[in-house]
Amino acid sequence: MKIKKIAVPESALVVEGFTEYRPVFESKEAMVAYYMQMNEFVNYGLQAPLAQELPYMVGLIRKLKQFLLLIQQLDECRWGEGVVEIQKACAAYAMNESINVDKRMKVNESVGKHIAFLMDMAAHRGILKQLHGIAAAHYKNVMELIEERVAQEAASEAEEEQPEG
Repeated sequence: MKIKKIAVPESALVVEGFTEYRPVFESKEAMVAYYMQMNEFVNYGLQAPLAQELPYMVGLIRKLKQFLLLIQQLDECRWGEGVVEIQKACAAYAMNESINVDKRMKVNESVGKHIAFLMDMAAHRGILKQLHGIAAAHYKNVMELIEERVAQEAASEAEEEQPEG
């Protein structure tokens, strides 16, 4: 099953404001090792030479961005909104005597399940916020690693280009 891309512009990605959770690592090497392992979980099958961390980190940041956008979309949704209107519309349908009783009961049961889902999601917004914060912290860490690696590669290329003199 292929997941559809979320139609949210990158500028809408929220990673700021989540300072409560920031994973602590003993060293940069431990941090890189952690995120290399995380990448194996979320990007199974990504092929790149193990000596090159940057392609793995770029693959991981793409996946973290997808996760963040989805969690953010779930977090920003107003789950409880419209429940009353749905109930009123279904009550009018359920009272329509020209529709078979079994069909009305089946629709009522289905709508009840959907409303229960909406209310559960509304009740668990705090967990979504926490999950958003955790994903944002990982996103920030991996972005820092990528920026550091790109700067290191640029510096080493600049050194190679300078003639010895």
